[in-house]
Amino acid sequence: MLAWSKIAVYNKLLPSPVIDDAALNDDLIGYFPPVLGEDYREVILRHGLRREIIATVLTNEMVNRGGIALLSDLEGETGASIGDLTRAYAIARGALDLSTLWASIEALDGHGPAADQLALYRASSKALETAMRWVLRQSLPGSIGDALAALSPAIARLRDGVASDTSVAGRVSALGQLVQRLDVLAVAEAAGVEIDRAGTVFAAAGQRLGFDGLRAAVATAPAGDGWTRAALTGLAGDFARLQEIIARQSLAHPGGFDGWLAERGDSLKAADSLLAELAAQPGADLARLTVAERALRALTV
Repeated sequence: MLAWSKIAVYNKLLPSPVIDDAALNDDLIGYFPPVLGEDYREVILRHGLRREIIATVLTNEMVNRGGIALLSDLEGETGASIGDLTRAYAIARGALDLSTLWASIEALDGHGPAADQLALYRASSKALETAMRWVLRQSLPGSIGDALAALSPAIARLRDGVASDTSVAGRVSALGQLVQRLDVLAVAEAAGVEIDRAGTVFAAAGQRLGFDGLRAAVATAPAGDGWTRAALTGLAGDFARLQEIIARQSLAHPGGFDGWLAERGDSLKAADSLLAELAAQPGADLARLTVAERALRALTV
């Protein structure tokens, strides 16, 4: 799939109502010199080109931080509008305090190998993409501010379980660990249980039903064109959603994950047989992985 240019992103974003979200006011203020933002904030918020400035700022930032293909790929895979994608970006940026991290990475200019700094940017971009995909899968309150308010306490609890040093590299590493646990957070919040308990069940489902291996197979599956790659990336998201659903169902079951498995009978046998075949024949393609996804989905109904 072809990546959008910045002009294409801007043209898609400008008519979107997400531009009017009050949580984006700081993007408008930040466009002006700090002294103006401090002394004339209310005047700037009434600027006649408010929407155009915010659309410009967000377009540049989303493309620069996520990469030129991120938005077009996500649109193709999820069917989300540019407004939905921008909302997901703003929520991920705010919940993970990415603006502060990016400023810290930028402050490394001239203080070390450029390759190391670029690696930190790439790692943060990967974390941003993972977080945006997660946000798009969630049912969060409508406004960006309300969504952030709902997420903040849970994100804080999730951070407590992630080890980190205070160096920029350590913070980027912690960010990577954090976004990988977002699915566990969603399970814990939906089931009303502690994150550690949700994580145990989530991991058990992943190990018993081979979700980690399936996602690894997706990453290495042959993709002859952009459409196939987009389908494979979407399939990775489907596996993540299924693991989350299974963990939630297991937490609600009186017998836990083992009890949930015990009720699956023939569906579990069919899924096990298929997964064993995939494991015995490495190099699964889109067709085989899609069949595996259907077999696992049958366990949830």
